[in-house]
Amino acid sequence: MITFCSLSLCAASALLIASISPSTYLPREIPLY
Repeated sequence: MITFCSLSLCAASALLIASISPSTYLPREIPLY
């Protein structure tokens, strides 16, 4: 449960940051377009 919650929070924060500031959002796993 702890791991699942952590992943959910990480994904949620990542989406939030990406939607707010896509220019500063640099994912390491996803290649930049």
